[in-house]
Amino acid sequence: MCRRRGFTLLELLLVLVIVAVIAATVATAIPNIGSARRLQAEAERLALAVELARGEALRRNEVWGLSVHEGGYAFHTYGGDGRWEGVTRAPLMPWQVEEGVAMALAAATPATDEAPSSAADGEDRSREPETSGAPEVAILPGGETTPFTVTVGPAGDDAEGMDERAWVVQSDGFSRAAAARQSDLVPRAPLTLR
Repeated sequence: MCRRRGFTLLELLLVLVIVAVIAATVATAIPNIGSARRLQAEAERLALAVELARGEALRRNEVWGLSVHEGGYAFHTYGGDGRWEGVTRAPLMPWQVEEGVAMALAAATPATDEAPSSAADGEDRSREPETSGAPEVAILPGGETTPFTVTVGPAGDDAEGMDERAWVVQSDGFSRAAAARQSDLVPRAPLTLR
């Protein structure tokens, strides 16, 4: 006679405990995955926007600029009247990052209201340039930019462990702006000229 044997109550409880532990682990990891994807998306969006602005500067033979603040970024053009004007047309209009994401600009030489390398030789440069409203990164008509690094990381209380989750958008001034996870970057020795 064949005897059928089922699961004991202890075996069923053990399986339920294992499933509950796995479910709890996955449930707590999902917000971190979403946060990491938001950071990556914002970094890649900024890198692409910088390249679009570089293309516009080349195409229009204009000086453009990028200003970055904690909650987003904006592009500017250097107008004929000697002032920086904000770009308000898509896709380069001012951008606000999602809640929980912050941006920080580093390693940029501030631009001034005076257009870099675009003034005529006979132009009067005696006035003191106004820096209010000037972007921090200049994008020149030749395609060069001010070298910059923008860190895209969690904002506020989520900033703990920012080194592991943060993304960086950077350019050395000549190469394309690229987004990479901060933990994946290999530190480079500073370039020295002899």
